[in-house]
Amino acid sequence: MIMQVPVRIDWAELGVGESLFVPAPVGYTLTLRNNLHAAAADAGYSVVTEEVSDKGFTGVRLWRIK
Repeated sequence: MIMQVPVRIDWAELGVGESLFVPAPVGYTLTLRNNLHAAAADAGYSVVTEEVSDKGFTGVRLWRIK
């Protein structure tokens, strides 16, 4: 869930070394990062996240590392 919006990430389709950007309002990115790490761990994957600005949008960039 991202701000009460259900989001589905197909972890198997996200290859090792690939990334995705999840837009989020400023002030919500830490919660989003924590949620993404927990969801990845529950699915058996490892990720790295970073708060970024991409094309004028603030959000979280997630890289699958395992």
